[in-house]
Amino acid sequence: MSVPQRTVIPERSLESTFLEVVISIKQISSGKAPDRDAIPPEIYKHGGQKLFTKMHDLFINVWKVGRQHPYKKKGNRIVCDNHCGISLLSIASKILARLILDRVIKHVVNNIYPESQCGSPSSRGTIDMIFSLRQVTEKVREKNQELFLIFVDLTKAFDTVNQQAL
Repeated sequence: MSVPQRTVIPERSLESTFLEVVISIKQISSGKAPDRDAIPPEIYKHGGQKLFTKMHDLFINVWKVGRQHPYKKKGNRIVCDNHCGISLLSIASKILARLILDRVIKHVVNNIYPESQCGSPSSRGTIDMIFSLRQVTEKVREKNQELFLIFVDLTKAFDTVNQQAL
């Protein structure tokens, strides 16, 4: 099975807008430990217009690279699936990553996800899908027909799954 290539959108600029930078800064979690730069997230959040402008200029001109560190998850050390890479980023890099993530999510939700895709975008909850599934199940039972369901193994999609939440 091959995944079809998505068309490239040439008019989509890599440059961030000033508003995207401000939103990304405001979304950074407070109380996080700073990296080598020793600048806590609160400095960025309350830095004001001048800092936001400097950050915007920085993001237009520079892309920072995070350092990958191996991280062993639970289980046998020899098994490759029990390891993953984590990237330790400075707070400034986290703001840039948030800006990019917001852009990608917006594009994916609006242009790629089918209407039937639920759970990931905040606008499409799994409760709606469960309701729809129950409606379909009732209709199928009324008509005495067969119904085939597919369930996704969430442990392959995520590092950890909160069993109580499920």
